[in-house]
Amino acid sequence: MKHKTMLQGFEWYLAPEDKLWIKIKNNAKKYESMGITSIWLPPAYKGHRGCYDSGYGVYDLYDLGEFDQKGSVETKYGSRQEYLEAIQALKDHNIAIYVDVVLNHRIGADELETVLVDEVNRDNRNEIINANKEIKAWTKFTYPNRNNKYSTFKWDKSYFKAIDFDDNEHQNGIYLFKDRVWDEHVSHEYGNYDYLLGADVYVLNPVVMDELKHWLHWYYDTIQFDGVRLDAIKHIDALATKEILESLRDRTHIKAVGEYWSGDIEELIHYHELTEGTMALFDVPLHHKFHDISTGTSDDLSTLYHGTFTERYPEYSVTFVDNHDTQIGQSLESWVEPWFRNHANAFILLHENAYPCLFYTDMDNQFIQKMIAVRSQYEGSNFVDIHDKKHTRTFGYTDENGYIVSMSINGDNIESLYIGQNCSGTVYFSLEDTNDRIIVDENGYLNVPVKSKEVKVYIQERVHYDFSVL
Repeated sequence: MKHKTMLQGFEWYLAPEDKLWIKIKNNAKKYESMGITSIWLPPAYKGHRGCYDSGYGVYDLYDLGEFDQKGSVETKYGSRQEYLEAIQALKDHNIAIYVDVVLNHRIGADELETVLVDEVNRDNRNEIINANKEIKAWTKFTYPNRNNKYSTFKWDKSYFKAIDFDDNEHQNGIYLFKDRVWDEHVSHEYGNYDYLLGADVYVLNPVVMDELKHWLHWYYDTIQFDGVRLDAIKHIDALATKEILESLRDRTHIKAVGEYWSGDIEELIHYHELTEGTMALFDVPLHHKFHDISTGTSDDLSTLYHGTFTERYPEYSVTFVDNHDTQIGQSLESWVEPWFRNHANAFILLHENAYPCLFYTDMDNQFIQKMIAVRSQYEGSNFVDIHDKKHTRTFGYTDENGYIVSMSINGDNIESLYIGQNCSGTVYFSLEDTNDRIIVDENGYLNVPVKSKEVKVYIQERVHYDFSVL
């Protein structure tokens, strides 16, 4: 069976001129040939900065680049028609589509409203520091230029819970609307981390819940996606997210992966158990381990899996090296340094556990492309993982068609693997240099060398991987 590999098909610093939807359409065939089986696309709806918005600053979920709103018709990634053509191209090439679903907030309201609020402490959201304050808040979304196409729903203060700006005094703060309470099943950072940014959606309001379900069904009917990537789920009541997702699963078996940004494995486990395995989760603790090794904060390859979501729930884990939020200059900056990127990608692509999600900016790396091909084309068993040393690790498959990965973060190493006497004389060569060859000895052992800060992937000479598409 073909091993699954997801691609995050964008990065933060794309510009409107990059025409992402057109690029995705043109690359769909290549992605299929390389071994990409699914793609996570960015938010396709209109953000408050129009064509300069990443889509995470949600203004109108129903505008996929069709209406002149927020200074542009197109989104950052292109027009609605270009989006639909990209979707069709991916389907034509058997690539599953994961759409980005941002339910937490709205930004860029069309009108102000007067709201009675309690201002709370930023560092402890359960502490009121200024009660019964009247503010002017940007909370009324009327979408005049969409003119009720696709939906007549209008957002106002009834459907939000909090905001971060008082237009009366031009003052930033966190303002909890009177007679509202923070959601219970959210992260407990800052006492309660329900509030993130913008106008915080009141998901537990029955009217809001019905609207979010209606929109998700409309979106599915529009493009028939295969899965969803759920944004910022630590800020949304977990049971509400579960209910919204399950409403769509009443009619289709879509997949889901959630972004719960925490390095604390117990938080991820709690969320997974609370939502009863409704979705996979990105393995954030593993990402932090990659980052810490690459920056010298850690020097231990042997414990890479310890305390990770993959270790506890591999069948529900999506592994990744970086994403748009971890890029340099972004809100969760924790970029894996260049020298370690091949190591980390080898680990998520060629280790036996989890479902890897590759990052957009790594796709031009020839070595990573070859590893995707190996992952896609290899079928076998007999996995081994030698991690009894801090600075080196060797893993792979020792069956007759297997491959071996060896990596070091400090110091040269030679690891001896038993392949089998019946394989004596079998030649392995390096993905990066076909002249770099090692041979199974007469006793059935393969001595795998690696130099300091290097990663090597050896494949068998007799196994014919197709790299012609790269």
